[in-house]
Order: sequence, then structure tokens, then C-alpha cells
Amino acid sequence: MKINRAGLDKELGRKMAPILRREGRKRLMRVINGVHRQLMAEFENHPVTQEIEAGPGSANISGTLNGYGDLFSYIGFNSGDNPIMAVRVILEKSLHLRHVPSGAKNMIQDFVISLPSMTEIEASSPMPWAAGRSWVKGVEQGIAGFGKYLTRESPMSRSGGAVQVEKSIRGGSFHNTRYLSGILNDLRGNIQRALRS
Repeated sequence: MKINRAGLDKELGRKMAPILRREGRKRLMRVINGVHRQLMAEFENHPVTQEIEAGPGSANISGTLNGYGDLFSYIGFNSGDNPIMAVRVILEKSLHLRHVPSGAKNMIQDFVISLPSMTEIEASSPMPWAAGRSWVKGVEQGIAGFGKYLTRESPMSRSGGAVQVEKSIRGGSFHNTRYLSGILNDLRGNIQRALRS
């Protein structure tokens, strides 16, 4: 008795493809939901997120300013702004699962997981005083002006909590800190680990 292997494989693929696709999607959605919770927790608990969200007058828990002042007023956000929200929205809506049609019915099902990008995050986090620059990138690569930064309530202050004076009043400099690039690296690592388990 001869078995038509190609025909058998095609028939099995036809019957099994929807089941494999459904089960694959369920498993991957569990992975995505789990790593998404980790992503949001890491973002919300990061000292930069918490310090900026606390607004002017908060403590410099990120350590970027040697303990003096706060990131909200140092960056120069306008009083009442919520610069964290735009980044949060991207992270909340950023993980997507897409099935890639294989054409023929077969036993292999391909999926693509879309992740947030630094380009998208930087575009959503403009410096309030410098078009084309990102405060997220600035936190990681440096923001000049620490020597001229003075915490003081003033109607001339955008944030209401600090001003920039003409002459340098202190030494030291802004301390760069890993922020969204580190969080996104952790996200990729968490996905890889979850898929292996």
C-alpha cells in the first residue's frame, strides 16, 4: 500500500492549521500580557518617571541633579504639564501580536510581536524649550545647564519651581541615567525568557 505523503501532510495541515494558530495565539497572548505587566511596573517604578510625575518641588530621587532640585523644573516643563502621560500611552498600547499567513495550509504558524521603539518614544517626549530634542533622550545622554539652575518660585519660571540664572552658581553636572532604553532592553529579554519557558 502506497501512502501519498505530500497529500497526507497537506490534509493534516489543513485540519491542524486553525488549531495550531488558535493555540499559538493563546500562548503568545499569555506571554505578552505577562511581559506587558512587567514593562509597565518597571516604567511606573522608575525614579525618573516618579520624579517627573511628582512635579516641581519633588525630591531628586533619580540622582540626576546631585540631589538638588527636581527633573520637572530642571527640564523646564510648564506648570500643570504631564509629560509622562505621552510615554505611558505608547507603552500601554505598544505590544501587538500579528499572525503571518503562510499561504499554504501547513503545520508551521508564524507570529510577529510588535514592540515600542525608542524613535516613537523620543518623538512623543519633546523638550519644552527645544524643538526636535527629546527629554527622554536628554535624561539618558545629558541635559546641559546644571550650573545655572536655581530652585526658586518665580512668575518667570515655566514650571513655577526654578529659574535659569545668567552666571554659573555651582560646579558639577547633570548625571545621565539609563531610562527607557534600559526598560525596552528588559522587555526584549523578558519576552525571550518567557518564550523559552
